[in-house]
Amino acid sequence: MENKTIEGIIAPCITPFNDDGEILENNLEAIVDFLADKVHGVSVCAIYGSGILMQREQRKKVAEIAHNVINNRCKLSVFVGAPDTDTSVDLAKHAQNVGADAITCVAPIYYKQVDDALFGHYKALVDAVDLPIYLYDSPAFAGNYVSIDVLERLVDAGLKGAITGAAVQGIEYIWEVMRRIKNKNFDLLSIRDGLALPALMTGARGVESGVANYFPELTMEFYDLVMKKKYEKAAVLQDRILHFRDVSHGFGRNIPTLHALVKMRGLETGVPKKPFYLLSDNEVDKLWNDIQKLDFETPLQMY
Repeated sequence: MENKTIEGIIAPCITPFNDDGEILENNLEAIVDFLADKVHGVSVCAIYGSGILMQREQRKKVAEIAHNVINNRCKLSVFVGAPDTDTSVDLAKHAQNVGADAITCVAPIYYKQVDDALFGHYKALVDAVDLPIYLYDSPAFAGNYVSIDVLERLVDAGLKGAITGAAVQGIEYIWEVMRRIKNKNFDLLSIRDGLALPALMTGARGVESGVANYFPELTMEFYDLVMKKKYEKAAVLQDRILHFRDVSHGFGRNIPTLHALVKMRGLETGVPKKPFYLLSDNEVDKLWNDIQKLDFETPLQMY
């Protein structure tokens, strides 16, 4: 395997659709182009990118568009999570052919799987492509939990890393993974904005940040401060990131809210994939009012 990895601030970008559920390719190009010079990496078709809601060919099209637009300006990771192993492997092979830098994959969704089945799913990905494979650890949504014991086995079998620390796990879980996984080639990233500072301070390689989709400047400044060990200043920006996290989660519909927030950066975001639907005018007004109450400047503008 090539010595590839993902690190730093990774933006799990949204995917814009029209009312018929087709990808708005020009809009997607503009969103990826906006991010490519502002973050260390872009993740496509992940949870915020609605990959699991898309048809397989749509997911492949998103990966192709993202690779062409990024053009080596930052790293590209492609999310290949699916209910079945064959789909994930096919998407991973396509991502490698496209030129992606890494693969991320949540545990097989919906059907309950035993440990050996979960191990086999990720081992199939490791064996199928010559790219780093990262476990996208979201047990509450996937419905399956990859234990640290299984994770240890997978790392020994070639898994590159894990993007972990979901709400049901927390910072203690990140610390436990770091203590247990002794393989020096293993990389860990935080899956949550709220854990960014403690995770990075204790050795995480990066953060997959929802806030980076609409305020990448804030997340990158924060990351630079942590890398320079200026932790007091970084804590101020972590607090700002947390305020934005609270604002974006206020309606309980994160993907539609992200569409609205990215649109506040002057980008056309279409509509989310059904069954999601756009925020109402009243909700957008409340979102904007909540942003106006923040005690720091933002680059967002009401549309």
